Amino acid sequence: MRLVRVFTAIVLILMVTLPTAKAASIAEDLTTICGWYQSLTTDDQYQDFTAEDKFKFVFDPKRHIHIKYASMRMYYSALRNTEARQRYDLMQAYASGTLGKDWQCPPMKTIMQEFISLDRLFQYSQQ
Repeated sequence: MRLVRVFTAIVLILMVTLPTAKAASIAEDLTTICGWYQSLTTDDQYQDFTAEDKFKFVFDPKRHIHIKYASMRMYYSALRNTEARQRYDLMQAYASGTLGKDWQCPPMKTIMQEFISLDRLFQYSQQ
């Protein structure tokens, strides 16, 4: 819960301080990120990927160079270490708060549900 509050605070700060040009850059980054998940659901080359393969694909630091806006890159990278059940909701809240309108990425939501099975690979603090 503490992590959710931290992410919520970040979203609120960004809503107040983020200029329109930065919001446009983040919108591009969100399109890029959502595209990664979309490709996992539609491209034949990924059809045999396990949940772990998909996780490595979307959270590969080498792929993150395609995220142009630094704060978006940091936020998305931080999602890697949050509980799987919270990842999409946190991303959706950040994106919607930053853009000032509802943001959805159905392929991301679907694939992030698959990542729940990987939570055993991470150790989260119980605070």
